[in-house]
Amino acid sequence: MRRPLLLVALGAILMLVFLVMLWPARVAAGWLLPGNVALTGVRGTVWQGEASQLRIDGHVVGALNWDASVLSLLGGMPAWQIELSRPAGFDRARV
Repeated sequence: MRRPLLLVALGAILMLVFLVMLWPARVAAGWLLPGNVALTGVRGTVWQGEASQLRIDGHVVGALNWDASVLSLLGGMPAWQIELSRPAGFDRARV
């Protein structure tokens, strides 16, 4: 009786992990970004993706790319490498 319960619990945990790993960035942006920030042309997942345009208070800032570090995720301290491309150059940050 105990073994099937453990298998069901393991299955539920794995399902949640895969749902979070495959969470579309388009959906996450709608839920997590404040009202004055907007992303258009969003592709990919929360862990790795891009947006063709970042707008803050209606002003176009540039194109945005992000990529999560796998080692930081496994260590429990998620970190993203973010690059913002603008006509005048680019900015990079690790968040």
